[in-house]
Amino acid sequence: MFDEPSQHPLTYPCPSCGQPVEIPTEPTAGPLQCPACGEQFIIDDEPSNLEFEVPQTTEDELDARRIERISKLRRSIYRSRSHAIIAAVVCAVGAIQLTILLAHEARISVMNWRAALYLILLVLAVFGIRFSAKSAIALHRQSKSGHPTG
Repeated sequence: MFDEPSQHPLTYPCPSCGQPVEIPTEPTAGPLQCPACGEQFIIDDEPSNLEFEVPQTTEDELDARRIERISKLRRSIYRSRSHAIIAAVVCAVGAIQLTILLAHEARISVMNWRAALYLILLVLAVFGIRFSAKSAIALHRQSKSGHPTG
């Protein structure tokens, strides 16, 4: 009255003729024998012809990587621009202080070794201002352009 669920036995193709061979439910130590051709064979637990999948990079992943790279480049440009501005300000403050010291030395005496040192440092500070300001302007233009390079 009650139909038992039909159990389909597991099968494996015979390596010789290709006919399906029923695999016993309990593990056996010996080889299986094909009922069609009589060939005996052993079933390996691991398949012999493994196919390795090479992970493919999708366009979305490439776009995400490109966006991340551009973002990092822009952040580094902004950071470099900030450093150049800070360097220009530090050199300007140094130049102002050196000018004050040089004026003070000029009032005291005509020219001594301190005044000469202040003058040399003042010239270097002016060059530092010029270099840092040019770098900051170039980095600012690069940050405003649509294509950061790096």
